[in-house]
Amino acid sequence: MEHERAPSQPEPPLPPGANIRNLLRIVDGLLIVLLAGAAFLFVIHFLVVDNRVMPVTRARLVAMHEFLETQAAAGEFGDVYFLGSSVLLEGVDCRIIDERLPAGIESYNLSLMGAGAPQWILLAPALREARPSWVVMTVDMTGVTGLQKIPEEGMAIAEYWDFFTPESERRFARFFSEEQKRALDNSDIASLLAFRVFPIGAFDMYMREVSRPELRYDGYTTNVKNPWVRKQQVSEESTERWIAGKVSKVDEQTPEQMDEQIAMIAELIDYFAEAGIGSAVCVAPVNPKLSAALGETESERILRALRDLCARTDTPLLNHRTLLAADQFADHVHPYEPGRVKWSRVLAAEIAALAAPTTRASEADTSAGEAR
Repeated sequence: MEHERAPSQPEPPLPPGANIRNLLRIVDGLLIVLLAGAAFLFVIHFLVVDNRVMPVTRARLVAMHEFLETQAAAGEFGDVYFLGSSVLLEGVDCRIIDERLPAGIESYNLSLMGAGAPQWILLAPALREARPSWVVMTVDMTGVTGLQKIPEEGMAIAEYWDFFTPESERRFARFFSEEQKRALDNSDIASLLAFRVFPIGAFDMYMREVSRPELRYDGYTTNVKNPWVRKQQVSEESTERWIAGKVSKVDEQTPEQMDEQIAMIAELIDYFAEAGIGSAVCVAPVNPKLSAALGETESERILRALRDLCARTDTPLLNHRTLLAADQFADHVHPYEPGRVKWSRVLAAEIAALAAPTTRASEADTSAGEAR
């Protein structure tokens, strides 16, 4: 016999205000999440934006952009600016160059560690606003064959600090990936979120580098005159190991990578020329040991591409490839004090000739480094 189902009992009514309390719990949860997010963004802003707790490579990029803005606002026009990688950053003392320049003209080293044409593009709009007389783009022979892609957080810096005007962004858009374009179009809040890795990166870089006796970091981030960081030579074993690694990286690079970077340099030359700014291309000195490991065929291939570029654009080519001896390098690629002084003196004479009012750009092609 089936049991009769007991009639269901009606649910007791909710106490007064229960619905409101449930709603408040949801609202409280949302508020906590919002407050935590706001606190996180505040901390990131305080550390990264206000106090520049970021890897020195990123901090220098921001500092160089702000320096150019200050120069433009102050009407400091007609100077000479150097763009390059760590080879130039550690290899040129602009104080030596200034001694040879015409009165009223100074030179500035805006080089960035690991930089090539993609990073120079980031500084190009502010550099054009500073209206120099000359921009010298210094090419690292092993760096020109491979592009140093700008990661998302690098593009976030460009977005947050307004590196690009809409016009300049369109001008260089063909050199950016879709991911990089999206980063440039992000909101400031999204860029702050991209900065979240900077404090950890700054700590990591400090811990890895601070114990190295051959480095000097004081003033590296904001120094625009002599921002070199190598105090002494590394061991022969380290140099040989780094040369082997450099050669293997060059072997992995494709001709298309060099073609794209050459195209970027050509675009920069046109971009500056439209504002009445002269450009020169400088081939940085190469450690003879590295040059021998690369082979003469590879060096000539790169030089031929640069000569063709300069001929097409009527741009002076300063060829310093063989200027320095092996004992004037701190390691496989970076000059240190003896090489730094010699290279700076050679550059001083050549830049003084370019900056002289009677100098024509088409007459300034020189191979002084090859002749020494």
